[in-house]
Amino acid sequence: MIIVGGVVYAFSGALINTLLNQIIDEYHLTGANEGLMTSLLSVGMMLAIVVCPLIQGRIKKLTMIFVSGIIMTVAMAVSGMAGKAVLFGIASVVLGIGWGLFDTYANSSIIDLYPDDNSGPMGLFHGFYGVGSLLMPVIIQALLFVFIWRANYYLVAAIMLIVMVIFFIVKKKIDKNGGLQETEEKKLSLKDLGHYLKEKRNVLMILSGIMLTMAQAGFISWIVRYMTLEHDAQSLGTLCITIYWVCITVNRFIMPHIKIDKHILLIVGCILFCAAVLAGNIVHDPIFMCVMTGLAGFASGHCVPVSLIIASEGYHGSTTLTTSVMQFAFGIGRVVAPILVALVKTEVSMTAGMFLPAAAALITTILFMILKAVKAKG
Repeated sequence: MIIVGGVVYAFSGALINTLLNQIIDEYHLTGANEGLMTSLLSVGMMLAIVVCPLIQGRIKKLTMIFVSGIIMTVAMAVSGMAGKAVLFGIASVVLGIGWGLFDTYANSSIIDLYPDDNSGPMGLFHGFYGVGSLLMPVIIQALLFVFIWRANYYLVAAIMLIVMVIFFIVKKKIDKNGGLQETEEKKLSLKDLGHYLKEKRNVLMILSGIMLTMAQAGFISWIVRYMTLEHDAQSLGTLCITIYWVCITVNRFIMPHIKIDKHILLIVGCILFCAAVLAGNIVHDPIFMCVMTGLAGFASGHCVPVSLIIASEGYHGSTTLTTSVMQFAFGIGRVVAPILVALVKTEVSMTAGMFLPAAAALITTILFMILKAVKAKG
């Protein structure tokens, strides 16, 4: 059920990227505000993630997954009916809160259930997230021929509600049979959090998480707008999102079976992502950009789940802390990147704006190299 929830969670995430043109036009957004709605989602996600460590050990994880699903359902329904940009923005923040809770507790639950070898299960979960992300743009394009863009929000809200009702029923049956075995986590204090942040390794993980998601979010959240403005090819922009998630999904099913040092996987992935984005932007051909989008997805698909696994090493029994901190770092990247790309696009050009994700990927590569060196020194 966690995996099924992850697919629908991915549906909700694909909405804003695929419908960015319609949302910008609907609310007459200009300048940096073109990236605002995407960033507000991440603001909400970060707010949720701040709360997660504080309730560690106090509320069951499956309960929080259910709560997150209900929050996402309500937020998507309100997004669909929002007549004003302000209401849509507030709904986006609330949707982000649902994202943050679900992402943190789903990942933490999987790590708890498979403490000795979680690469496969994590790859499976994130792989099915990729399945949801690649299906939704296709569904959206089909619906846009018949319905207005808002119908997509209503559809995903309805699907999420159905999944959460089933999840609740299954959870009640599990609770009657003694409950799902979760790793017992101690209640977190601010002192524990301070100690965590003093570790050089953890600081490097946080910084790399920020830059990694700046690269990914800056690229994929703007690819439809980029293809529309630079090549007058909105349909190809939507195709790019589908190709991106197809390749990410393939990556996430394959990578758990490749027995290479996790740090090397991250370094190689970020280098290839950087090269793909640079090449697509420089060549400036729409078909070639579609191909490079696929390469970027395949190259970096494993980076988020592998980063979460590395961050949790040595913290068995405190996985809510590690996943929350990393998700917060990811949230910072997702907040900053769309707005930065929008600013550069407004002040310089759309092409210049799309160089930012490549720069972020290069910085991430350097940070992962430093992290590997720190690990080697012990």
